[in-house]
Amino acid sequence: MTTPHQPKTSKGPLTQVTLSSLEHYAYCPRQAGLILLEQTWTDDAATLRGTLLHQRVDTPGNHGRGTIRTLHALPV
Repeated sequence: MTTPHQPKTSKGPLTQVTLSSLEHYAYCPRQAGLILLEQTWTDDAATLRGTLLHQRVDTPGNHGRGTIRTLHALPV
């Protein structure tokens, strides 16, 4: 088995960056710095609401309101 080629740079080895870090930076560089570098980010009402909604969507099930049916975590 071979090891991946490590490109050489003038500043040493390359730093790996997670996809979530790139996503945070694309959304808001300041927020990314608070989360990734200073580790001082705290959730506010909007981020807590988003977290709860994501948990709800990822939980299998369905429900209806009138003639509208909503399915969650539907296998594709």
